[in-house]
Amino acid sequence: CDASEMTVRRALNELQDEGLIVRERAKGTRVALPEEERILPHKNIHIGVISPREVTPDFHRQGASGQITEGIFSLLNIHKEKMEWTSPADTEPTQCTWSNQSGNIKVTCVGQANTSYEAHPPLEAVKAQDFDGIISLSIVDDEWLEQLLDLEIPTVLTDYARTTFRDRADHIY
Repeated sequence: CDASEMTVRRALNELQDEGLIVRERAKGTRVALPEEERILPHKNIHIGVISPREVTPDFHRQGASGQITEGIFSLLNIHKEKMEWTSPADTEPTQCTWSNQSGNIKVTCVGQANTSYEAHPPLEAVKAQDFDGIISLSIVDDEWLEQLLDLEIPTVLTDYARTTFRDRADHIY
């Protein structure tokens, strides 16, 4: 092939921008799924992943919470390269948002502030996101979880060993 590296890169970038290919670090480039095979192609979904610790751009690579988040990304075809993150003030809750290639599915991870010892983000930070569903990762503060469930958003509690919310949460793992 006589095309320059710059021409090939530009062509691949255009194909990616048009949603025809998917490029993933350490995995390579592949053809994007046809529209009819995409998850929920005609619906916008915003999933909240609530963390008991700070959320950073590499949050999905750390510990059990990271493994759960990676599983969510894989299931929903979320591309980790499509991330929104701004460094908050030390007293502000931390968060990152990732979306799928077509942009109709977003996952926002919200965690405690850098200087907080609460082991959960402020409930107001969760309310402000207008989530369609929530996955709570290892948060065990019963009073806070009670308020979270009062929001009446479909919620899954992970790494919660007690039976306190057995009849209120959608699932407990």
